[in-house]
Amino acid sequence: ALDNPMILISAVKAQASVSCPKAIVKSVMADKVRQQVMEDLQVSNTEKTDAEIELIVDQALNQELKTYVDQRFIVDEQQNISAKADLNQGMLMLNGQEIPLMALLGGGGMAPTRPPQ
Repeated sequence: ALDNPMILISAVKAQASVSCPKAIVKSVMADKVRQQVMEDLQVSNTEKTDAEIELIVDQALNQELKTYVDQRFIVDEQQNISAKADLNQGMLMLNGQEIPLMALLGGGGMAPTRPPQ
């Protein structure tokens, strides 16, 4: 049984719900995004003012959050970002979307296996 994590996971029942102000989420993500923007500008040998860089960073942050929302990994509730997860009998539901557990265990992609109901 210990050799097969799916057997163990099928015995686990768990629920999680998280909500955080969007401003905090963006603040946490900003350093990583700013670093990537700066690297991209350096590689392309492009100069920008601090205000232009902050605008690029803000646009990149919004696009990254939109991508996560579109993939249903998070829910945008205007002022907050939230997520709900349920694990029951080996099935993980994230915001109403089934996530293949083998993908999380290193065995494949994160595409939903069926549309949410």
